[in-house]
Amino acid sequence: MALSTQMVQTCNVVFDNEPFPMDATLHDVATRAKLDERDATLMVNVRSCLQRCNFVNKVYARVCALKNQAYSSLEPEHEEMLEQLWANLKPDTRREGGRITKEWGEIGFQGTDPMSDFRGMGLFSLVQLNHFAKSYRIEAQHALGESNHPTRWYPFAVTGINITAFMIELIDERLLDVKLYRHAANGGYDAVDTGLKQLHDIYVMGTGRSGSGRARAHAKKKQYKRGHATKNRSRDIDQIQDDLRAEKVTGKSTAFEEDEDLPGLGQFYCTPCGRHFIDAKTRDVHLKTKVHKRRLKDVAQKQYTQNEAMQGAGKGVETYKPARPKEIHDMDDL
Repeated sequence: MALSTQMVQTCNVVFDNEPFPMDATLHDVATRAKLDERDATLMVNVRSCLQRCNFVNKVYARVCALKNQAYSSLEPEHEEMLEQLWANLKPDTRREGGRITKEWGEIGFQGTDPMSDFRGMGLFSLVQLNHFAKSYRIEAQHALGESNHPTRWYPFAVTGINITAFMIELIDERLLDVKLYRHAANGGYDAVDTGLKQLHDIYVMGTGRSGSGRARAHAKKKQYKRGHATKNRSRDIDQIQDDLRAEKVTGKSTAFEEDEDLPGLGQFYCTPCGRHFIDAKTRDVHLKTKVHKRRLKDVAQKQYTQNEAMQGAGKGVETYKPARPKEIHDMDDL
């Protein structure tokens, strides 16, 4: 549709971020594209596509309405949302300065009154900040703590407002449509709320935090598998050299008793790296990696054990002597 020169006017209606009349637009598309309206299957598919576009427009219209709604200190609902933002980010801290105070800077606002920071993105920026702080409280509090880093600090709230501005740019370019299509099944009022929540979750992803519980669970599962695929043993180079000498003398690799806490029951071990693997195939792949080869080089380059190096430097406990013996003066006895 967007590439057809005959449908420019219809395309502007469909992608105008405003809901459009379904039947009239469907007939216009069929007329301009010269579709056979008697083909029921074709028309059902075209209607389904237009319904999805119309649903996205309804969500975007709600977003535009929130963006164009200015924050007002005279609106109790707006004030309550602002207080909730503070309570979710700093639950154990009460502001001593009241509504107008420099303490708002602790959560990243620029001045004494946060209302001035909402001028560009309106109420939509506060709604998204509140969604982050309320639905992902632990992540939001952690992000707030990171924002107060002595060298990598950034204003938490203002940064969130800038991410909202970036979301608006994505919406204007229709780059988030595909994220909303799957919520267009019923297209009702509740579905619009669901689509709006989907945009809020994308906003959370823009902050660098996990966007959904499924994503966190999936990441946790991947970490579990990765942690059980390999396991490091805390062995220094001296111990590894002893193991390699023993393997060279016996002609056998280091053997371990079966241990359920180790990957592969502890039977697949890389001596230079001190790592257990879940199976022989995984270990063989590791033996071809640069990490393994670099470890072999480090072990080969260490010519002395730690004890030998200490003794060679004259720092052994038995042989240590101060470089300059303490001078004894007669005045020390006084």
